[in-house]
This record gives sequence, structure tokens and C-alpha cells, in this order.
Amino acid sequence: APTAPPLAAPPQTPSGDTSGRTSGLPPLPPGLESREGELKARVTPPSPPIAAAPVAPVFSGPQAVRSKVSRDAPPPGTPGEPLPPPTVPAAAPEPAAPSPSAPVPEQAAPAAPVGSPASGEPGQPATEPATEPTEEEPPLEQAQAESENDGMLMAAQAKRLVGENEEALAMLTVLKERNTLTPEQREETLYARAETLYDINKKDPLAHFDAIQGAFQEALNYNAKSSHIPGALLVLGMLNLKAGNIPEATAYFSILRKRYPNDENIPLIHFYWGEHYFEKGDYQKAAKEYQELIQRYPESRYVREASMGMAKSLVRLGQYKEAWQIADYIEKRWPRYYTEFPPLLRINGEITYRLGDFKKSKDYYLTSYNIDPNSEGSDLVLARLGDIASHLGKAREATEFYELDVSRFPDKEGGLISKMRLAERGVYDDPSISDMFSAFDKPVQGGPEAIYSQIVRDHPQSPLAPLAQLKLAMWQLYKDRHLQALESATTFEKMFPNNPLSQRAGEVAATAFDRMVEPMLRNQQYVQIAELWREHPLLEKHRSIISDKGQLAAALSFLRTGNPGESLRLALPFVQPTQTEPGVNALLLALHIYQEGSAWREILSLLDKVRDWKFTMDQRQRLEYSAAQALEHLGDTARSRPLWARLAADFSLPAPRRAIAMYYQAKEAKAKNDPEKTLVFAQEAMALLRENNLDQDKIVDCLNMLVDAAKSLGQYPQALDYAEQYGKTLPENGPDFAANRFRMAAIYREMGETDKWRSTLEQMRDAMPNTLYGRMAASELSARALEDRADALTRSN
Repeated sequence: APTAPPLAAPPQTPSGDTSGRTSGLPPLPPGLESREGELKARVTPPSPPIAAAPVAPVFSGPQAVRSKVSRDAPPPGTPGEPLPPPTVPAAAPEPAAPSPSAPVPEQAAPAAPVGSPASGEPGQPATEPATEPTEEEPPLEQAQAESENDGMLMAAQAKRLVGENEEALAMLTVLKERNTLTPEQREETLYARAETLYDINKKDPLAHFDAIQGAFQEALNYNAKSSHIPGALLVLGMLNLKAGNIPEATAYFSILRKRYPNDENIPLIHFYWGEHYFEKGDYQKAAKEYQELIQRYPESRYVREASMGMAKSLVRLGQYKEAWQIADYIEKRWPRYYTEFPPLLRINGEITYRLGDFKKSKDYYLTSYNIDPNSEGSDLVLARLGDIASHLGKAREATEFYELDVSRFPDKEGGLISKMRLAERGVYDDPSISDMFSAFDKPVQGGPEAIYSQIVRDHPQSPLAPLAQLKLAMWQLYKDRHLQALESATTFEKMFPNNPLSQRAGEVAATAFDRMVEPMLRNQQYVQIAELWREHPLLEKHRSIISDKGQLAAALSFLRTGNPGESLRLALPFVQPTQTEPGVNALLLALHIYQEGSAWREILSLLDKVRDWKFTMDQRQRLEYSAAQALEHLGDTARSRPLWARLAADFSLPAPRRAIAMYYQAKEAKAKNDPEKTLVFAQEAMALLRENNLDQDKIVDCLNMLVDAAKSLGQYPQALDYAEQYGKTLPENGPDFAANRFRMAAIYREMGETDKWRSTLEQMRDAMPNTLYGRMAASELSARALEDRADALTRSN
């Protein structure tokens, strides 16, 4: 026999191997989709658990059960006379059993069979003693009953052998109810009945879980030392595994391993776990279980099926080279295996196709089709033969295969694939936008849109549906129906989440959005752009492949529509240590948002990230302005005031920003008690602020500074003018209004305008007698009156 290929370590998910690239189409042939259940292993029935798997546990097998009475003993009665017919009691109902999710009852626990019987001799049933001759039942009658039971048991087993399981079950159920069975006969009957019940329901054992499990447990509990126990434990483990009762399945398998380590059913434990993981889509673990069976039990009768399972798992993992090593080994060691399991040809064809050996792949697929053109999966075989011809540059031959497929199987998956191939004139299973645009450029009458729509509409569960939906979106993009393309890509994401083609759908969505957003941005359609982003989550998921301009357009649109938080979330990722044009735009956008939100610390933190960037003069002015603002509001005037001075001196600075810079220059001059500079800066700042209709509070503050500066410089009329303007901006009942009036009175006094001084103070005294400035006015008037009287007395003397 050929030497088995070296088995790799547990398979790893492929990366970077183009041969293992996930493709959308065509799906694997049925041999790869289905489990090895179609195989018919030549082992003693019943056939295996788990959806007609290719291997079966080894039971005792149908056989004639001989009683203790010798077959050579003469039959009772007169020679030549027929025996009286046995009495047939009514069939008993099916044995009750625990539900699949419930724990196994104590009397039916898997450990029960391996203990000592509760009574009787070792190996004898604990529930019913062997039938012995009694006065009521003479030895001759007992022998006759045993012989009848033997005959009925053999007849039932014969029925099983020819597949007449329903009749066999009825006979075994009747036999089970007889009280004339010997212990050996009862044991054989119970196990044969359990096995037959399983055989009848093996296509859907879970639908009859309780009945099957109950029958096997009844058999197990009858004789704790039966040779049938290993096979029964295996079936119970498999049954619970199939039902998802993992702890129970593990327990049954564990008992089988520990107490019957040399039983030939042990390798099947790995096989069933492999089947379990394969069905769950965990192909990594499935391959590991199959490999364990092959390596630990190389002489097992189940190595062939395990090898097939491992090859299938490797195909699903995209590890086609490793899968071919296993498939080649199977082919060489069991060259006629494909006659028992025809899907093997399709599996080998698919593996060699993925490896690029199209000639060998064609041989496998043609052999498969010629063996049985009407077998399940023939539609996919024809589609694949067309693909192979395309890869070999035989366009005419490819067309013939596709057309044959469409004519024979118009609504099956292979026929739909062939329709798609004919419309696209090529094989595009992992389509990029550029690939499909090239295909769409080829003149085809009618175009492929109707085919794509038909597949998605009429066959939404088909493995072909995701590819059809994706190509529909690409077709719409090709036709410049950008919104439809975006909608179709979004539909793809909703219908087929986590599909391997999701990235391609994201590319379509990103391209469609980029093409739509440019004219919308020019027309300032910010609301529409923001709505597009919100209503199509696929854009957010694949944001990284949307153009920088598209992402920043969305960020700006969110800002313009009152969602600065979302705008920041989209913009900030562009601000990285390495300077880029999108990064600069994102920085300026973020600075604007932070300024509007008075997020001064965030501004400084952001500017720190870009301290090594190079900026244009305008950009530098904007950054310095933002930094000066942030530092000023955080009270760090030692760092902010030099920035304001530089900005105020820059006449190229936009007037609104220069107005603010001048304002802070005035405040700095006032803080340094420099009335001349205060007067100049405050006048300039106030003029710019008024001209640009800016911050009213700063205008008021400028007037206040101008009053004090003019007063300090002796420019009393000008100071009074500023004071009057300042007073008009204040509420009359406020403290600032009173303080300004008191200051105006002082200016009048400095000017020698005693009457105006007195009038102003008297007005304050009378209008606000209980306020601070009202009392101060009264006090100053009283003091002045005392001074006047003192002067009068001095002059009179």
C-alpha cells in the first residue's frame, strides 16, 4: 500500500497564499458542502450515526442467537408435525427516555452498564433470572419456546440485513415482551431493537432522540458486562453530541475510552468530534480531530473516512496544497474509493482547480459527470468545467459547457452561475471594481443586471446570492447610478453580514460616496451629505477606504448641521505626527470646533502634536491665534500676550482677528500702567470691533479702558466723551453705571466744572441713597461743603 503522506501540524489559517484566497464563486461542489454521510462503508450494520456518516460503530451484528438447548435435540411433538404457532402479545409502547437536554436518569446513566449486576451471576441480568425447567413449564416446552424465540430473532435479523427495518422492529418489539426469553436472547433482542430503531431514524435521529436513547439505555441496564456495551456507548455519545448535549456526549465517550481502551470503536470518537466541528464551521478543530484519528490509529478501518474528512476541512480552510497531499494519498491507497463515494472526484477536482492544475481538474470533473450526468451537483460540475475551459483559453468550449448547464439546470445553482458567466464573458469570483468594469465594457445584449437581480430575488439563500448582490452594486456604479450602488452595497451588508466579500461591498459604497460627495460639497449640500453618512452604516465600517476628501466632507457636513462631536470624531484621526494635506485641513477644522466650544486645553494639546509641521503664513496665523486664545482663557498671560503682540503687528491678519489681538494689547498696556499705549490700542481695537460687528463686551471694555487712559493723560473732554458712551451701554440700576457716573463727576472736578460735578453727585445721592456710590456721593458733597465753610471762615478772618 502507498505510504501515507506526512501529516501537517493542526492546520493554520492561510495568509498571503493566493491559491487559498476566499472567493465568492462558484461554491464548492456538493461533495464539499455535504458531510461524508453519503459514503457506504462496508461494516456491520447499523450504519453510522450523524446523518448517515460513512462509518458505523461495530455492534455484535445480526446473528443467530443460540440457546443453551442443543440444536441437535429432537423437536417436541410428533416428527413431521408443525410446531404450534407462538403466542404473539400486543406490541408494547416505545420505551420512555429522558429528553435530550435533561441529565440521564440514575438508572440509565452511562456508568450503570459497567458495574456489577445487582443480583445474579456475573454476566447475567439483574432484573430477570434465566428460565429454568419447572413443574409448570416442562423442559420440552421450554426448549420449544427457546427455539421459537431463536427463529423469530433470526428472522428479525434477516429483515435487518435486507433493509426491512420496520418489519424487523415490529418483530423485535413483540419478542421483547415475551417472558420465555433466555438471558442471552433478551440481551440480543434489546440491542437489536435499539440498533434497528436507530437505523430507521438515522437520517434525523434528533427527532426520535428519546426513543433511541431510551432503547439503548434499557439494553445497557440489562447486562452490565455485555459485549455490546462499547457500541452502545458510542451511539449514545454520538446522539448527545448531535443534540448539542456536549457534557453528556463527553461523559459517554470518556467511559468508552477508560473502560474499553482497546475497542475498535475508539477511533470513531475522534471521527464524530470531527464531524461535529465540521458541521459547526470550526474547520480548524475538525481537521485536528481527523488528524488525531489518522495518527493514533493508522491501522483503523476508519482512516480512509478520516482522511477524507481532513481533506474537506483543509479545503474549507483554503489550504489546498495540504488538502491535495491528503487527497492524493487517498487516491493512491484506495484507488477505487470513488466508486463508493463519487463526490470524491468533485472534491479532487476542486482542490486541483484551486491549485491551478486545470487539466487534472478537468479530468476529475469530466469523470464525475460521465459516471452519472444526473447526480446531485452535476449543475455545478458543468459550471466548473466551463470555468476550466475559460482558464485554458478555450472560450468556445467554455460557452458550450455554460449553455449546456443553463439548458439542463436553469434554476439550479450551477445553471445560475453559468448564466452569470455567459453575461460577463469571464470568471469573476472575487471581483474588484476594475475587473467588473472591464467585463461590463464587453458588449453583451441586455446586460447582466436582470440575472443578478433574479439570483438575489429568487435564491436569497444560495451561496451565489452574495456575489450576485455585489455585482449588482458594481453594475449600478458602472452605470453612474451612484445612490443605487450605495443602496445595493448597504443591502449586501444587511443580507450577508460577515461575508468574505464584505470588503468588496465596502469598496463599492466608498467609491459611490466619493463620486456623489464632490458635487454636493461644491453646492454646500451639507444636510444631504450628513444624511448619506448616517443612513448607510457601511460607510462608517469601511471609512478607511473612503477618500480623505470624502471623509473630511462628511466631517464638515456634520459641523455645519450642528453635530460638532461627530465632526471631530471623523477629523481627528487625520492629525498624526506626519504632516499631510488632509491632516492640515482636519487640524484647522478641529481647532475651529474647539474654539467654538471653548475647549482651550484641547487646543493646546492638539497644537502640541503638530509643533514640527510646516505651515503657510495664513495657517501659521490661525494656529497662533488659537494658541493665544487658549492661553489667555487659561490665565497664562505670560505666554499669550507676546503672541497677541505679534498678531496685532501683522497687518495681513484678517481684521476680526486683529481686532481681538489689539484688544489684548490694550489690556496688557493697561496692566503695565501705560496710558498712552492703552489709549492707542484700545482706540484701534474698538474701531475694528465695531467695524466687524464683533464682541460687544469687548467694545464696552475698550470704552472703559479709554476713559481711564484719557483721564490719566489729562484729556478730560475726550475722557468724558468716552465715559458718556460707556454709560449708554450700562443698565442704570447697575453698579457699573453708578461707578461710571462717579468717575465722570471726578473728571468734572478735575476740569474745574464744579457745577457739573455737584449736579452729578447730587443726582447720584438722591437717586440711589442706599447704594455704595450714593453714599459716596453724599459723603463727597458733605466733605466739599465743610471745605467751603472752612474757606469762608478763613477768608472772613
